[in-house]
Amino acid sequence: MIGVLLLVASLVTALRGTTLVLEVSSAAEIANYTSERFIHEPDLWRVHMRTIHGVLDAIDSIANQSDRATRALIRAEYSFITGLFSVGIALGILIVAVTF
Repeated sequence: MIGVLLLVASLVTALRGTTLVLEVSSAAEIANYTSERFIHEPDLWRVHMRTIHGVLDAIDSIANQSDRATRALIRAEYSFITGLFSVGIALGILIVAVTF
């Protein structure tokens, strides 16, 4: 029973950990920089600085999301191996109990 629960836990962990989606709010702002309003901006350097900070935040967010997905997959792998081993032990005990 514990083995089956660990196998289910590994599946849930892998699926939940790799499907986390985080919205990057700066992507919408960066998309506005191609509009006519920003092309004629008198302080264009401020637009560039906001763009650079937005890209930096997006890169940081994606790196953190990737790290969380990697940790979730590692936990799922350990749960899967432990669950599979537990199910194998349970089957071995069942075979021994039935044959003797």
